[in-house]
Amino acid sequence: MRNIFTVFALVSLLSPLSLVAHAEDGPKCNADGDNSEMAACALDDYKAEDEKLNAVYAAYLKKMQSVDFNFGNTQSDTAVGRLKTAQRAWIAFRDAECPLESVANIGGSIERILEPACLAKKTKERTIHLEEQLREMEAD
Repeated sequence: MRNIFTVFALVSLLSPLSLVAHAEDGPKCNADGDNSEMAACALDDYKAEDEKLNAVYAAYLKKMQSVDFNFGNTQSDTAVGRLKTAQRAWIAFRDAECPLESVANIGGSIERILEPACLAKKTKERTIHLEEQLREMEAD
């Protein structure tokens, strides 16, 4: 039960709340539409990438739990602990980096497109990275 809670807690960290809340009652995706509709498309892309990341992370976490070993004397210095620490740090980096990438457009309508597009891109990159690590573990 604790492991399921941990996965859900980390998954909830993967979605910037301001973007998700905006999507619920905002415009619908239209790639040829106005900036609000294009922003909705970027947000939809981010959500899709986030779901893929969550699935890969859960599989990787499960694999780590099945082969977990302790590197040191602390509970957090295990394979699972290292994965969780790395993922939390990556989330913090992504969530700080994407607003920075759109800083030149603060207050502009394109900012609402650039930030979720960045989140989608970085999330996809992280998914690929975790997939590669998972494949390496499974090959050993």
